Parts: sequence; structure tokens; C-alpha cells
Amino acid sequence: MKIKKFTYQGQTVYSPKYDKIFKKVFAGKDKSLLASLLSSILGMDIKAEDISIVNPVIPGKRKKGKSVYLDICLTVADRYIINMEMQVHNEHNMGKRSLYNMSQVMSNELDEGSKYNDLCLVTAINFLDFDYVKNSRKYHTRFRMKEVENNIEMPNSEFFEIIFIELGKLPKNAGNSMKELWIRFLSVKTGKELETLMKQNPVFETAAEKLVKASATKEVRLAMIMDEKQVRDRISAMATLKEECMQKGMQKGMQKGMQKGMQKGMQKGMQKGIKEGIKEGKEEKATEMAQKMLADGANINKIVEYTGLAKKEIERLKNET
Repeated sequence: MKIKKFTYQGQTVYSPKYDKIFKKVFAGKDKSLLASLLSSILGMDIKAEDISIVNPVIPGKRKKGKSVYLDICLTVADRYIINMEMQVHNEHNMGKRSLYNMSQVMSNELDEGSKYNDLCLVTAINFLDFDYVKNSRKYHTRFRMKEVENNIEMPNSEFFEIIFIELGKLPKNAGNSMKELWIRFLSVKTGKELETLMKQNPVFETAAEKLVKASATKEVRLAMIMDEKQVRDRISAMATLKEECMQKGMQKGMQKGMQKGMQKGMQKGMQKGIKEGIKEGKEEKATEMAQKMLADGANINKIVEYTGLAKKEIERLKNET
């Protein structure tokens, strides 16, 4: 899978939908672009001076608890917490992932002795480059807790809201409100499209300047090359893993089944052998994949995400190399 990029004024520019570029454009010292984007999505008048970027890492609360790594986490006037996520690849866990991240953010709000009335509004805004809400054609959907049978909103449900912006669902004939213009910017594919946006509103001149500047940095270029390589290697490894698991599973199943001698025993042995073979094959391939990613200098948390291995196992492999 190739990283999406285009040429603008003779320079290679990466799509702003990648989280590394997204953070470079919106999470800098100048928060005017972030204020404009948030205002358009939430229908509020958010001022840049009221925005504070906070630590995007929330450590797990238990000894082996999963830590949360957010793209952009911010507060508005110290009374509104917003978590913004940009997701290009569909890993088929977006709902659970967003719920978990939101829960971690909210659970981090109160110190010992604090009151529940001190809770801030918490909103997740997920920008997705794939279709997620299958039974809706809307590109902008908002979810809160409601009573199942009568669709009555739970009191105080506004304190926990999840928003999905599905970039690909924006109609071609959509209007030119700031929300629609920002979604076009996040989905921009050519230099011509970027220039059109710049003519429609001056804020996109600044956005284009930051996008071009971010794309030119050595840090981002190397990161994007590594991301592309990891995606390519992951696809290749998964295809190989699937084939090898099937072969190992069939071989072990046949061997164990034959030893039983009886038809019933053979069937049970083959089923168990296939499962064990697939499990062993997955573990072996995951280890090989982790070793390769370590050799490429990949981040340990990213390796855990891609392979499913425990962090301690990754660290052990790293120490052995």
C-alpha cells in the first residue's frame, strides 16, 4: 500500500490524513488552524488562545494495563477535553478503540477527593479514511448514550460523545462551509485541489504552508518511508503466515489423527493438531516479524500493535539482537 502524496510547486507533499503530518499541521504553537477545524466540526466559536495541547500518552493504571497513545489531546478553556484521532487504515477495531481511549481520558480527570460534578465534557473526534458507520451515508455522525427502546438520551450523556468524520463519504456536490472545506483539505490529492482551497478561504494558505513545510522535514520523510515499508512488510508477512499456518496445521492434524487409529480419534486429533499448528505458526511468524521490525528500528509499541506479542517478549527479542 503506497503512501498518498502529490506534487505542489515542485515539491513532494504528503497527504494531511496521515497522523504524523496531521499533528505537524495542527498541533504546533500556532493553534489558529486547530481552532478553525474544531469550530467547524463542533459548531462552536473556539478561540486559539483557549486551546491547550496536553500530554497524548495515558499510562495504563494496572501493572499490565494498556497505555493509550493519542494523536492530539487538548483542552478548551480548561473545561472541555477533546481527543482527535486520524486513522487511515481500517483495523476493524475503531469503535472499541475509541471507547477505550475515551474511558481512559475521562478516568484521568478526577483526583482523590474530587467531585463528579468537576468532570469536564469529553469528546472524541475520529477522522477516518474508510467507511465505518455502515448503515449511514452521512459523513459526520455523533454518538451519545441513549435508551435502547425509545431512543431517549441519557441525562448528562453530553459529557461523553464520540464523533466520526468519514472523509470518503463527503458528497462531490457538498457545499462550501468551513467544515466541508476542512474535510476537502484533509482529503486533498493534488496541488490543484490545494490551490482551489487557498482561493476559497485565506486560512488554507496557512494550512498549505504548514503542510508543505511538514512534508519537507527529514524527520517526517523518514517516518513516512518507514510507515510505507512496515505496511508493505505487514501485508506480505500476513499472507505468508496464512499459507504457512494452513500447511503446518494440516500436517500436524494428519500426524496426530493417524496415531489415533480410529475414525473418531482421527477426526479429533486432526482438529486439535490444526489448531495447535496454526497457533504455533502464528507465534513463529509474529516473532519473525517482530525481529524484522526491530532491525528496521521500529518503535516497540508499534511492534506490539502489529504483531500482538507482549511488550516483554519484544524487549526480550530486542536484547537478544
